[in-house]
Amino acid sequence: MKTYMKNIVVTIVFALISAEDAIAGDSTKFANAIQKGNIPLAVIYAKPLAENGDVDAQIVAGTLLVQGDRGVEKDVKSGIHFLEMCIENPKATDAQKGGCYWNLTFPYFGGESGIPADMDLVIKYVWRAARLGHEKAIDQLTESVCKNRGSNCPNVLQQRLAQCTDPCLK
Repeated sequence: MKTYMKNIVVTIVFALISAEDAIAGDSTKFANAIQKGNIPLAVIYAKPLAENGDVDAQIVAGTLLVQGDRGVEKDVKSGIHFLEMCIENPKATDAQKGGCYWNLTFPYFGGESGIPADMDLVIKYVWRAARLGHEKAIDQLTESVCKNRGSNCPNVLQQRLAQCTDPCLK
């Protein structure tokens, strides 16, 4: 019984130390976890960094929490929060913002985890992602919009993206 209790105490102490490290938001530990492929641990380190404005951490945490992929427990609401933070982050590049808009389409497409389906928002986010140069969004728009519309349609779509004529961007 004593050994069992010692093991529990040791486990709790290590858990508290790990939690404290995660709260500190150590970017080196975040990067190391990514390099080693320990994605769930990377997300733990990413969350406090993301809250403090780290764009890469916002993307990693947001994307993986929305997807619930690679061993990370799905938490769509938190994922949306981090992706929206990235979009509003003045340090984020257009490419990073485009990726965040693209990843925001997924929870709203079918509605999941308490997030209602919202096709208007999906279209808005795909358009914004494409406008910011996100290749998958451009491909999706080209495929959807230009189906049966002639060979010049992709060129017209590219012109409209360049001119930002979409009303949902306003």
